[in-house]
Amino acid sequence: MFSDIEVMDKTKEELSNKYNHVGLVSTLLLGIVSKKWGEAGDDYPMLDKHVYGILWCAATYAFFCSTVSTVMIIFGYGQCHNDAEARFWTRHMGKFALRLPMLSAGIGFVLYIMATSHFYIMVFRRGKGDDFAVCAAFCYAALPITVFALLKVHHGLQATRKRQTAMNALLPLEYEDIDALFKEYIGFDHCKNQSHLDADFDGFIEFATGRKIVRDGLERGGRLRGLRRAYAETLVKSFHDVEMAFQKPLATERAERIFADLAGTQTGTGSRSIGFGLCSLEPGTASLNAFASLNPHRAMSPCSLV
Repeated sequence: MFSDIEVMDKTKEELSNKYNHVGLVSTLLLGIVSKKWGEAGDDYPMLDKHVYGILWCAATYAFFCSTVSTVMIIFGYGQCHNDAEARFWTRHMGKFALRLPMLSAGIGFVLYIMATSHFYIMVFRRGKGDDFAVCAAFCYAALPITVFALLKVHHGLQATRKRQTAMNALLPLEYEDIDALFKEYIGFDHCKNQSHLDADFDGFIEFATGRKIVRDGLERGGRLRGLRRAYAETLVKSFHDVEMAFQKPLATERAERIFADLAGTQTGTGSRSIGFGLCSLEPGTASLNAFASLNPHRAMSPCSLV
């Protein structure tokens, strides 16, 4: 979770963001569990009252510890002036200390489930818990789904970390490897929309990160960083410039054709000569006025209608 590989490229904001979410959830649950103290009446058995107090008290302190530790960690990141200090502080704190808010919140969540279950069972045993069946049907049916989601997230993160470890173990890409990846990328055989006109830098970076090149018996790949990323950006930009140089005369020609068609429609003559800057020699001034409304600059050019 906080290995050197994962911390190396993280920014200060990325390192501290997760604690904002943990702190928010812990604070909300702290407000819920703290209100349950003292709700067990005197007519309950002594054992039930003891268990009730222990569970809700432990859950309250678990969420309290999670909230306080989260606030302190966020404060610590706030005292770091830049990303380098934030990464150093993360390594100095260590994995266990930075996981304490999550650990406390997890313990508090388990105690919260146990406390609510005990409360409903305690009321049901007295014959006053008619709604317990409805609660059990809905609430406990939702727990397996939540547990599945948690396990799925954990499994996905583990798979992602294994993939990152495998990519980091590869030799770094060289310029000719980046060229080969870009040539493969603009072929667009990897997606449904096969057109080099959709090529962009972010898409190429994402594509290159998930690929590896085998050359001279060696596997190369990994993230594009530093000058390799700069070269890839320059490569994509140069490709765009070449494409734009090809597009410009083509677009100019097409624009002139469209303009000529539009001018011919306005005059009613259907003549294409207006679109290329020539004056109409037909009798009357209607065509000239129509052309002037479309292109006042060309209408000022000297022409003889006689």
